[in-house]
Amino acid sequence: MTQTTPTQEHTALKVTHLSVDYGDVHALDDVNLTLQSGKLCALVGVNGSGKSTLLKSILGLVKPTTGTITIGGLNPARARAAGRIAYVPQNEDVDTTFPISVEDIVISGRQRHMGFLRRPRKADKNAVDQAIEMVGLTDLRHRQIGALSGGQRKRAFVARGIAQDAQLLLFDEPFAGVDHASEQTIRTLMRGLATRNKTLLVATHDLAGLSTFADEALLLAGRVLIHDTPDIVCTPEILAQVFGIVANKSTSNSTEN
Repeated sequence: MTQTTPTQEHTALKVTHLSVDYGDVHALDDVNLTLQSGKLCALVGVNGSGKSTLLKSILGLVKPTTGTITIGGLNPARARAAGRIAYVPQNEDVDTTFPISVEDIVISGRQRHMGFLRRPRKADKNAVDQAIEMVGLTDLRHRQIGALSGGQRKRAFVARGIAQDAQLLLFDEPFAGVDHASEQTIRTLMRGLATRNKTLLVATHDLAGLSTFADEALLLAGRVLIHDTPDIVCTPEILAQVFGIVANKSTSNSTEN
């Protein structure tokens, strides 16, 4: 589907002819994606469609077979080193028995902004305070991470991404396993970040209310089927098409989200 190409100075993310193979499994095929600054794009598709592979490729954690990725004109490695990308995975690898607080988690997002001694300065403390307040955890900032509910824990890691002050934020299934209140807090927060000229790519299975949540949506099934407004992407005809395509793909892809 034809879309207007954003000007280079407003391009936050550009993926060009990206293909990724895991051995004999062809996970992504000729994916092209351009996102402008200040846009929230929902990345939708069933299990095995390549959503997580795309996010990990943008992060530089997966080496493409072919294609290029730039974040604000930088390749993934340089963008990560410069703190341009923040990532909130579906499941954090954290020991919930370890005595680390919400504040500790959030301040870890400021590492690249601190000096050689890694001591938080006033700007770091202000960024942490603001991020914790934005996710509604001010009263729990000193609470041990294992003592939080699943939704509260997710909000703490979202706050870490915010504190990093990255231009591109990647979220992998941020609403999975969270309570309704936390989901609504995160949704509202994401919309607010977009209005502050942040760019968000959000992998999600949840299509309900997508038209009021996302500016655009990309439907993935190993390749880009359509990238347009949520109202166009989420029509019954198009969703039926993608389910039919995925059903015909090799079951060897089914372990990758």
